[in-house]
Amino acid sequence: MKRNFFIFLTKESNFPICMEHLLYGADVSRNDQRSLGNVKPGDLALIWVPETKLLYGVLEIQNRIFYDETDIGWTKLWPYRCGIKLWDGFLRTIKDEQKARLMSFVSRELVTLNDLTNLGGYIHSLLYNEGTKLLRFFLANSEMEVPSSVFPEFGSHATVFPIRFDFASRLSSDMAEYKLEMYLLQYHQKLEELVGPGISELYNMLFGYQRRYLDIMTIHVDEDGNPFKTTVIELKTSLTQRSMERALDELASYMFWISDQTKKGKMAGSADSVFGTLVSKQSSAALRNVFSEKREVYSSQYGIPQNKMHYASYEVVQGVLNFKLEI
Repeated sequence: MKRNFFIFLTKESNFPICMEHLLYGADVSRNDQRSLGNVKPGDLALIWVPETKLLYGVLEIQNRIFYDETDIGWTKLWPYRCGIKLWDGFLRTIKDEQKARLMSFVSRELVTLNDLTNLGGYIHSLLYNEGTKLLRFFLANSEMEVPSSVFPEFGSHATVFPIRFDFASRLSSDMAEYKLEMYLLQYHQKLEELVGPGISELYNMLFGYQRRYLDIMTIHVDEDGNPFKTTVIELKTSLTQRSMERALDELASYMFWISDQTKKGKMAGSADSVFGTLVSKQSSAALRNVFSEKREVYSSQYGIPQNKMHYASYEVVQGVLNFKLEI
């Protein structure tokens, strides 16, 4: 699976990064921090400091998230953590004279991120293509610094990383939505039951359309590296007939956004290769009827073929997650 790119935000008054212990932390129950559940060794990240408008990097992720409540001086607990290190041994910074170029580049070239000055949340996922663009720009326009000159305690306390936190232990019939999402990010073979085998790119909490978070997006590519299927997964732990309509609207709007970006050439693939699946805990004849009736409305509204919108339910039986395709 391709490497992922992230932007980690940090604020001087609320500091979820520790350069002393080389850790980044989050509360993955929150939408704006949930992307940390998708990190894996070899992924890359940049640090954005809104107060100073400084961009630091390049950091390499060392492991999948683990759970640790050890007090390392943060103003909040942030128990879900991952280890970080310098990607190539150098700390780089974009200086003041390059900031305008950085802002212009972001607004012109990126898809999920177009305004660094108004970036919400703590963790921002980037698509692979835009992440590589930003990485090349950053390397070409940044200056190397001695890590300890920027962060005096840099790496002074090595961390022994616990094993990853296994969200399979949190599966239950009444689990929160984020636990289901974290589990699917950890167990790709279970996610592939919904989207098909051979996922090449996997994203969660993409912040790219109407300032909302897309739950999960997968991309499949052929032998030549060309995307042939993009799938949006919208997760709901509970649904009523009324909220089913809202969920369908969300699913169709995300599918439209992806199709629109492919038509504009900003995302690889084609508008005809976009699929969507709504997943909820329970199913009933009434909910299936609402989905069948309303998907025609929303697919027409957003210009999405309705046969590419699907509905699946799940249940947890004796600690095992099972899916059922409803429509």
